[in-house]
Amino acid sequence: MATMKISSDIFAFDIDEDEIIEDMHDALYEGAGILADAVREEIGKIPVNDQPWKGENSRTTRISTLTSSQKEGLLNGLGVAKHREEDGSVNTRIGFSGYNSHATKAHPNGEPNALVARAVESGTSFRAKTPIVRPAVRRVRQAAIDAMAKKFEEKQKGRMQK
Repeated sequence: MATMKISSDIFAFDIDEDEIIEDMHDALYEGAGILADAVREEIGKIPVNDQPWKGENSRTTRISTLTSSQKEGLLNGLGVAKHREEDGSVNTRIGFSGYNSHATKAHPNGEPNALVARAVESGTSFRAKTPIVRPAVRRVRQAAIDAMAKKFEEKQKGRMQK
């Protein structure tokens, strides 16, 4: 979890607390966007195979690919949740929603994107572990924190100059 520290100098000026929280929302959205883009890039690296059990693969081999509908569903279903304020902090989540277009007996409306993402991230009895979120977070954590701090400082400077 990233934490942004707010300098006490900001409160030396007459700035409304609601404005500060609004600026925190904007800064958080900036960082969440960077992280979501990094996860999207990791999903793009996963190879596509629309018939994973055909040919050289057998039911005893763990698959490490996605079908085109699963990959498309993950890319389309990735999003940033609405921000929430809890105990003086502003939080959001990045996750997967909706369904892909691959209908199965268990999921006649399509597989849930969150289920597919969890199976890809952690692996299953038939799917090899192919992390997409953890590498993305490791790669862009500091960039996201820096972008949030920069956005917050820009917003605050703009308010102080008014």
